[in-house]
Amino acid sequence: MPTQIERRDATRSAIVDAARAEFVAAGSPDVALEPIADAAGVTKGTIHYHFVNRAGLLAAVATSIFRTMEARIAGTDPDADAVAYIEALLVAQSAPVGAILFMIGDELARSGELAPVDPYAYLCRRLAGAAVIGSVEVIAAAVVQLARQLAFGLADEADIPGFVAALRTGGRIG
Repeated sequence: MPTQIERRDATRSAIVDAARAEFVAAGSPDVALEPIADAAGVTKGTIHYHFVNRAGLLAAVATSIFRTMEARIAGTDPDADAVAYIEALLVAQSAPVGAILFMIGDELARSGELAPVDPYAYLCRRLAGAAVIGSVEVIAAAVVQLARQLAFGLADEADIPGFVAALRTGGRIG
């Protein structure tokens, strides 16, 4: 029989998975709690219990997306080859869920609660100490900019090789 902690974690996970699926289906994180609750098999009150506010739910979904992206690119070690890691990250970001991640980030930034899931800060942390040519902060900003363009269809995967080549040679990025 599952423990109370296991049941709580399973409920929380079901809510995050349902919210993520609803956001992707809607093409936006602007989804009411009712469909999320229905999809998760819980009540709206249960969502409020597990996530104090909408920002908490959005941050949990963003964290889930980051974890999925990390799992997809697990074979690339940012310390061993930061550029291969960035390339894998950009390819993963071009998936439809990438746009949702940026939309969530934008909403959290407006509410002042972006810090835990800020893609720029996340990338700076992941690349800190990695062997890259140039400033980690500049590279992170350029990666986030291209990732946003990929996510919203303003760039496509054909743009990634040129970006990666510039990173490898220390050429102009962005």
